[in-house]
Amino acid sequence: MSALHGAANRSTAQDPASAAAVGANIDAPGVYLTNEAFLYRVVRLDASGADEMVELEDCYWLDIVCVPVADVVARRLRVVTPT
Repeated sequence: MSALHGAANRSTAQDPASAAAVGANIDAPGVYLTNEAFLYRVVRLDASGADEMVELEDCYWLDIVCVPVADVVARRLRVVTPT
């Protein structure tokens, strides 16, 4: 994540969360997630059935991808709050 997008301001991020807590926090559109290299925004969550999917927008390229929630949790993305 570049300084332009807030990496220099560590106060924008919450404490590192466990994988389960991240999974619980992505249930609303507009939530931002990071792995310290990329920034994503939750666009939509499809929680139907065992294969929960989430649409994530890459905040740099503005591409939207649909990925399983389990993959998001496995990548240990953490929730960040914009200032």
